[in-house]
Amino acid sequence: FPSHDISFPKGIFVCASLVQGLQINDTKISTLDKDTFIGLKNIYLLDVGKNQLNELPHDIFAPLIKLKIISISMNQLKEIPQHLFWNNTQLIELMMGYNKISRLYPNTFANLTLLNKLKINNNQLNSIASDTFAGLEHLTVLNLSHNLFKNILHFDDFKNLPQLTHLYLNNNQIEYTIPTINNLS
Repeated sequence: FPSHDISFPKGIFVCASLVQGLQINDTKISTLDKDTFIGLKNIYLLDVGKNQLNELPHDIFAPLIKLKIISISMNQLKEIPQHLFWNNTQLIELMMGYNKISRLYPNTFANLTLLNKLKINNNQLNSIASDTFAGLEHLTVLNLSHNLFKNILHFDDFKNLPQLTHLYLNNNQIEYTIPTINNLS
């Protein structure tokens, strides 16, 4: 792809039902239409990282029901729509690091019950809304490092993560002692 701003024409992947992995990272894409990925019925890997995206339509990933791994890292995203991953119930790894995300809505990840790794590092988060991590019963890795947390007051949010073994909070501005959380190494 050329190195200038790109947006894909509508329907570009309509006849691409056999595609299982799509990497369109480092292409300086600045916008994606809500219908960009229609036709990618068998895709399990999607990487749109290292682009210039500053927002995503709330239903852009809805047709990608077999998606297992997605990276939206290294963009300019400030917010993640609450139901962005609602139909992506097969996701096991979600990478959202190196953006400008300052807020996560409650239940953003609620339907991702198979999710194993969630990386939200290197953003601008300073708090976690109640129920943000609701439903993530198989999550083992949660990376919240390099954000703007001063304290983590809602450790009840982590108690609903029974499989959590790795919690990364390094390089934040945490001022309070963190209570013990079971299962972590």
